Amino acid sequence: VIVQAIVICLLLTLGGVLFIGLQLGSAAPLMVTASLIGYQVSCGAGGIVYLIVNTTIRKEVFKALHITKRIRRATVIQQRCASNYTRSTH
Repeated sequence: VIVQAIVICLLLTLGGVLFIGLQLGSAAPLMVTASLIGYQVSCGAGGIVYLIVNTTIRKEVFKALHITKRIRRATVIQQRCASNYTRSTH
């Protein structure tokens, strides 16, 4: 929990500092646009950090979106096929 709080706070702080810093001085329009995009990304990155770090939230989001882990099913099928192959060759 501490790691995800630190990462989220750092992202928001960096985005805010960049945005405010460019408002205090004169900057090229490209830098202003880049800072606005960076600020928006830092604001939205908190949700991504939660999904990556917090397994409880990730499981609930996957359940709400009806996303299942198909990798396990494929692994079980591959294991069954491999065991059937080894039985038939011996």
